[in-house]
Amino acid sequence: MSETLLRRCYRRLYWAPHDLRHWRALGRIRHLVYLGGGGIGDSLNCSTVVHELNRRSPGRVSLMTPYPELFAAHPTLRSLHAYDATLLAALARRRRPVVHPAYAIPRGPPPPPRAPSGHLAAQLCRSCGVTGRIALRPYFYFQPGEKERFASYRDAVTVQASCLNAHHVLPAKNWPPERMQAVVSGLRGRYRLVQTGHRDDPLLAGVEDLRGRLSLRECAALLAQSRFFLGLVGFLMHLARAVDTRSVIVYGGREHPWQSGYGANENLVGLTPCAPCGLDDPCPVGHLCMTQITPEHVGAAVRRLEARLTLPLETDELDLPAAAPTAA
Repeated sequence: MSETLLRRCYRRLYWAPHDLRHWRALGRIRHLVYLGGGGIGDSLNCSTVVHELNRRSPGRVSLMTPYPELFAAHPTLRSLHAYDATLLAALARRRRPVVHPAYAIPRGPPPPPRAPSGHLAAQLCRSCGVTGRIALRPYFYFQPGEKERFASYRDAVTVQASCLNAHHVLPAKNWPPERMQAVVSGLRGRYRLVQTGHRDDPLLAGVEDLRGRLSLRECAALLAQSRFFLGLVGFLMHLARAVDTRSVIVYGGREHPWQSGYGANENLVGLTPCAPCGLDDPCPVGHLCMTQITPEHVGAAVRRLEARLTLPLETDELDLPAAAPTAA
């Protein structure tokens, strides 16, 4: 018996008492997806990886996430797990495959080439070894009756006023709330307006206030019933696309739609030489890419989106090539 095999047997015996409480999970997990760190939007975007891996290996994909409620009704997951460092360690000891999705928004000038392969969904899938045709979108699944509880909000417009209370605060993604107020004021009388987001976001006038009052799944149900979503780059934008609701998104210039957005939406970008910069803050030009976007620009985007509301929802797709073999 080789020394390596002896050492492996010893480790198994040594850790067996510690791993015993995980025996059921260890028996179910064949292929675990886990994104360490990141915000809630990053966790939701792992649904793209789960979807594409399951298409290629049905019934083998498990997920570990800080936000398991987002995946509570997912039909293809073999198993779902909240974050547990001891379970990850037990999987490593048993050499069970764990894939770690990753993506990066390039920082600083000059801007990178505008290539759709740079979309975060493509990066996440590529980092997990996915090749072939993929859909650049996240996924969300409802439990029976869950979406119907918000049927009274059908055809409402859901609005977000700020992203400065997000888990990861990025001022470069924020649009002045007074400008969003001007857009909302122009929509009053035409739509039922509902504001969601963090409880400490600025409250807009003339809206129904649901800030901080909804669970993640309730927020998904609200967005699914909404006529469209009006907001900023972040979790709510991704959640709206996951439930097949169009959006008007004020992008600015930190990142652009080819990096993280969706063709089903109307996306407003800042046309500055430094965009997309990927900077968190401070901005050397005072967020000019955001301030140059006016309420009139957003109002025009709303009208363009209204003309598309009866059309089938567009889904962006991309072919991921297999990695080139390395030279010997």
